[in-house]
Amino acid sequence: MIRRSTRWKAISPAGFLLVLLCFGLPFLTFSCEGPTGTISADMTGWDMAFGGEPTMTATGVLDPEAMRSPDAPEEPIPVQPLVLIAFAVVVAGVALSWMSRWIGIPVGVAAALLLIAGQGQVRPSLIADMREANDFPINLPESMFTYRYGYWTSLALLVGIAIYNVVEIVLSRRTPSPG
Repeated sequence: MIRRSTRWKAISPAGFLLVLLCFGLPFLTFSCEGPTGTISADMTGWDMAFGGEPTMTATGVLDPEAMRSPDAPEEPIPVQPLVLIAFAVVVAGVALSWMSRWIGIPVGVAAALLLIAGQGQVRPSLIADMREANDFPINLPESMFTYRYGYWTSLALLVGIAIYNVVEIVLSRRTPSPG
């Protein structure tokens, strides 16, 4: 049996820590462009998991603060349960992946699937909320919402962690050839 050094045991927990850091990066962006300017709102994984305000930017005559009614309440992004559960699974992955390579596979896959499902739930929910609030009288095209690098990097890392652990398990089960 091939023995791996203990420094290789740190790869899965380090990968899960990187995924946690990616939650601070933009996961989803809404942007609208018109003749008077553009406006966009970036939502991080943290904003989606725990509720928060999107980061608004505008160009031209559009100003997010001026567009907001003074008596309008602040509308944070509602907590997205699947993204919150994905975050919790990744936190568990940091601790549990030290114990066994086997754990990195289901944790990585489960967190990736939860992120995919969570993102699939967020977009239609935000579109429905915007239509309901009459912020946009027209039908919002899905193309106004784009998945950002924080989401894609998290997904790639989670899949990479699962694949890495599969490869490590396969390699550890190979017997050295005689001779």
